[in-house]
Amino acid sequence: MKIRLLGTPKLFWDDKPITLHRKMARFLIYYLSIHNVMLGRSEIALDFWPDQPNSRQMLRDLLSKAKQELPDPDIILTDRDWVGLNHDLVEVDVIEFEELYQQLTLPFLSVENRPLPEAVFQKAIVAVNMWETPNIFSGISAFKNEGLEDWVYRNNKRLQAKRLDLMSRISQHLIATGDLEEALTWLTRANELDFDYDYPNVVFLKILVLFRLQKLTQAFVYGQSMIEEMGYDWFGGHETSLKALMAQIDDLRFRKPEITSVSRVAQPTNQMPITGRETLLRNLQRASQRNGVVLLQGESGSGKTRILQEFRSQYNLPDMILHMHANYFQSTLSFHPVLDALRENLKESDWLNLDSFWGILLIPFFPELQRYWSGSLSNETFVENRSINSMEAFNQLFRKLASNGKLIIILDDAQWADPDTMNLMIYLAQRHFFLDKGFLIIAYRPETDNPLLTEILTQKHRLEVLTTMEIEPLGISDILQIGFSVFRKPISEELAKRIQGAGGGNALFIIETMQAMAELHGLTEETRVPKLPLPGIVHAILRNRILNLSETSRQIIECAAIVGDPFTFSRMIKMVDINENDLIHGIDELIKAGLVEVEVLPFMKNQYHFKFEFLREVATLETSSVRKENLHFRMAKILEQELEQTQNSHLLSEIASHYSEGGEPVTAFNYLIQYAQSSQTSFYERSALDAFQNAQYIANSLTSELSSEQLYDLYIGWGDLALYRYELDIADGCFKNATIEGQKRYDPFLMGAGYSGLGELFGLRGIFLQANQYLDYAANFLDETHFGEFIRLKVRKANLLLMQSMPIQAITILKGLAIYFQNAKSKFDYLIIAEAYYYLAYAYLSAGEFRFSLEACSETAKILKTHRLPPLQSRLEMLLGSIAYSTGNFQKAHEHYGASLQISEFYSAWYMALQAAIFSSYTFLKQGKIFQSWEQIKNGLHLAEVYNFSGNHGLLLNAQARIFLYLGKLDLAKEYFEKALTFSLTSYHVVFNQKDLGFAQFLIGDEETGLKNMEEAIHLSQIHGFRSIEVIAKSEMLLLKYHKNRDPELLDEMQALTQITQSIELAGAGSSYAYIGTLESIRNKQFEQAEKFISILEEIGKKEGSLWFQWHVIELTIQLHQAQGTEIKEDQIKRVECIRNIKQLIPKEIKKTIDLKTPPLAGLV
Repeated sequence: MKIRLLGTPKLFWDDKPITLHRKMARFLIYYLSIHNVMLGRSEIALDFWPDQPNSRQMLRDLLSKAKQELPDPDIILTDRDWVGLNHDLVEVDVIEFEELYQQLTLPFLSVENRPLPEAVFQKAIVAVNMWETPNIFSGISAFKNEGLEDWVYRNNKRLQAKRLDLMSRISQHLIATGDLEEALTWLTRANELDFDYDYPNVVFLKILVLFRLQKLTQAFVYGQSMIEEMGYDWFGGHETSLKALMAQIDDLRFRKPEITSVSRVAQPTNQMPITGRETLLRNLQRASQRNGVVLLQGESGSGKTRILQEFRSQYNLPDMILHMHANYFQSTLSFHPVLDALRENLKESDWLNLDSFWGILLIPFFPELQRYWSGSLSNETFVENRSINSMEAFNQLFRKLASNGKLIIILDDAQWADPDTMNLMIYLAQRHFFLDKGFLIIAYRPETDNPLLTEILTQKHRLEVLTTMEIEPLGISDILQIGFSVFRKPISEELAKRIQGAGGGNALFIIETMQAMAELHGLTEETRVPKLPLPGIVHAILRNRILNLSETSRQIIECAAIVGDPFTFSRMIKMVDINENDLIHGIDELIKAGLVEVEVLPFMKNQYHFKFEFLREVATLETSSVRKENLHFRMAKILEQELEQTQNSHLLSEIASHYSEGGEPVTAFNYLIQYAQSSQTSFYERSALDAFQNAQYIANSLTSELSSEQLYDLYIGWGDLALYRYELDIADGCFKNATIEGQKRYDPFLMGAGYSGLGELFGLRGIFLQANQYLDYAANFLDETHFGEFIRLKVRKANLLLMQSMPIQAITILKGLAIYFQNAKSKFDYLIIAEAYYYLAYAYLSAGEFRFSLEACSETAKILKTHRLPPLQSRLEMLLGSIAYSTGNFQKAHEHYGASLQISEFYSAWYMALQAAIFSSYTFLKQGKIFQSWEQIKNGLHLAEVYNFSGNHGLLLNAQARIFLYLGKLDLAKEYFEKALTFSLTSYHVVFNQKDLGFAQFLIGDEETGLKNMEEAIHLSQIHGFRSIEVIAKSEMLLLKYHKNRDPELLDEMQALTQITQSIELAGAGSSYAYIGTLESIRNKQFEQAEKFISILEEIGKKEGSLWFQWHVIELTIQLHQAQGTEIKEDQIKRVECIRNIKQLIPKEIKKTIDLKTPPLAGLV
């Protein structure tokens, strides 16, 4: 039967709708269906008939009627105290939704500002879309029953909260991936469904998205309305960010046009919406109101001209504006920008207003003025002091033009202005024209010299009310807005940062780059644009700026492009063929030209950065191929010297890169392999993978030039790393390449290593016959002369036996290898010996020989102290954790599992991380920390699902079953143990699952089957040599038999068994004996002996930090005092406190169905 409650409730049988005619019966089915567990009759009766004395009878009647109407009466399960639905026969959308929610809200999926994995994102969509209406139980009545109405409200509220949480997560994912329009849609839906205003983060995100979409008015109105209604305090942790955001929106909304999304790429245009310059424009407007001179500084492409145009369009006073443009090609013509601007803007009346005396002085510059003032010029009038007289004439003209207001003069591209024009501006300023009647803006490029401009900047000419303004590079938010204008859809912040770095925040460079991307890639995914295109105009501008440099500076920038960003003085002095002083002056010139920036750090060398990443690309393109190759080779040699001095392994990849470009690919290959090997031992897994990949590119082109040893380092090294990361397909390709190359070269070493790796690979896949065949093939090619691979082959043979649950045979092989260890020479040899000791320790652990296992681990650890190998260290930590777990040192087990998990996560070795989560779950359970145990299982389930690690399902099911066993949910424990047994892949897993299943079956009442399973587990343990499982199973079987029959003779058997468990230092050793001994002593009124046994159990509990043993001690103490007739109130208080402490550690999803009455027998050994 299917039950749909996320909307109007509906029942289906065989996909056909059915109806229960009794309204209360229907509601009872709905009530039971949203619980995945059985409910107490008293609890149900209290909800349905809170004031009725015969409520239990009414419940029985209602259950009877409901069963009659259901198509299958077995859908409802009942016993004396419990009622529930048989979920094997029922599918409930609420249960499915909640299970999805649990999977999707694990802690490691909740990292802020990071997109969700695609599979998780799609599942979140599915979960939210399961809802048909805003509320569950939509359209039904609970018969004016306040208790049921409250129950409906609470469950509706709980489920709505989960739905809104998922919608918020979906929105954050869409924001992180740059899909702002879709994010806005989801946020709007979430906001509409947040009836009780419980999600301020949804409101904040909606305002933020509206802002990023440039819907500024809408963002402001919506945000202001929510603030007025709820107040800033309601936003909690978002309060400060919201205040800043609202202030920014308010500042921008009156100056920015609203942008609406369209579905096409914008065609390149000359005018883009101006952005990021609002503060600068506002400062220019303020400066114009108080008059004076403004020096506006901005490099080529920074947008000076566009800013000046925007200033003119926003200037709303009826004043005249003379916009003068200097030109590089006319920089020798006197007053050229002035003359052009006056001719363009002045009318006849403007000239006639000027006194003839001054007008006649201007006739040499404007011959056309002779028609206004007749007569020729005398020498006395003009020739004498010509320059000053001309400037005063211009001053008088400008004052006439400003007679009815003021005159705004803009001199653009002033770096190319002729000396007379610059002197005129200085003269006007010194005559206080810009203080009284005018306002001057001088816009210039700082990278181009103009002597008079430099004098103004250095204040050799004192000007009143002089203000300098610099055009700052565009920020990320500005680039995001430009991106929207170009692509007509939001771009990600990651792409904006890439564009900012490439163009240095230069407005022209950014716009041209985006338009080039739009033309080349359209609206393609950003991940398909690995390299930003270099626009032609950007290339031309930067090339010209390089060509305008001195020869020394050009040489420096060519070398710097090869050295990389950042570069240092010490490296450059070795690279360039110039002396130290020339290098200093050259770098200073680059800084002054705005091409390089210096970073000064305390106690460190100065570092120099290219202002534009494009600049490095242009410098490289403008350098000849021969010179580039020579520079790369020279740089590689310099780095080799640094490597020899510092032993810094990070230099290896740089050396490889420079040798690759410097015409030495084989040398580059060697350094890449060194770097890969170094990265594996230095926790740089991603770097190791990249190095192997790049080395393979070289190998594909130069296979014949590489030796077998070099190919071995590539294919076997890469394959080993892939095995650790459980990337079996990559490992398969590597090992097969090794065998193929070995066959081509008739090289037994390469073939043997390849076949050996394939043997390990197929063992991991569980194909043991083929794995053994490959190892046998390898044995035909490897002998003692290939020491490391010869030993590794033997180790892999032993590991294959371990995979097939034959630890005794594996121990025999591994112990026999010790005679070879004295022949070890290289680091690789010693690491293989470390691996041999690791597998020996693992075999001893499987055989229950914990002391020997620990000794073998110590040998591995000794070698790893000298020769680091994090993948092996990760496995060693896992093994040490398992030894600590088996011997009851649970705190140490947590430490080792945590260390293994940390290394595994760093290397993205999720298979190892999954195992660490499972074993941590076991350890937490042993201590009574059920919540942490349950969380580790959930993490494990998610990893298994996302990465399809089906091989660990048996362990995960066993871990869940054990929790149910400890909590007394025996039916569930039995069910999960049976599933775990089905998924068991090795004999070891079969044995301990069969043992646990028998334990649960016996407690349920199926004693015969339970004992049979436990006896079978003991038998199999003896065959395979699983000593620890054998003694635990024997101990548990004796405990169960005593628990049933109270046979005192079993105490002697338990005592003998305890000596064995204590001799191997098994966790909980002696606890079963102490438990039975206490009960027997109490029964025989041997109270002193009972106290001794209780003390033993208490000591074990303290040593292992187990709440379960603490509970046993309390219960046994209460029985002892009762037998003595001295009941102590303190005992009951301790009992209540202990049970409360355990309950507090039970997850909410299972706590409601748990009724802790007696401590579990599970865990006693």
